[in-house]
Amino acid sequence: MSESRPASPESEERVTQFLRALRELPTILFRLDRNGTFVESTGRGLERLGLAEGAAVGRDAFEMYPQAGDFLRRALDGESVRFESEGQDGGRAWWFDTVVLPDPRGDGAFGLSIDISERRRAESR
Repeated sequence: MSESRPASPESEERVTQFLRALRELPTILFRLDRNGTFVESTGRGLERLGLAEGAAVGRDAFEMYPQAGDFLRRALDGESVRFESEGQDGGRAWWFDTVVLPDPRGDGAFGLSIDISERRRAESR
């Protein structure tokens, strides 16, 4: 059995830089507790949904995004899932490609959503 070691300062810095870069892309990083409540929600992709940073924290993901409910439930039950969702904010359509993975500690799930709205609009032209 291997012993867990604290991350090195260099490793922590790389993770910080990686997360900073992701936050500049049209993405949303999120984490759900085991009941499907947002405990984290960050990224520029939130703008497309008309949300501010952290605005979803404390809210029920199943109520906010009922179209994704089956996928979220599967992730919370331990399955890795990928799906596309669509909706509207202020009359403007949006599309997201989302991957949700179960938390390895069994404490919910985490995900990454990528705003693919511009690509979808270009495909429909």
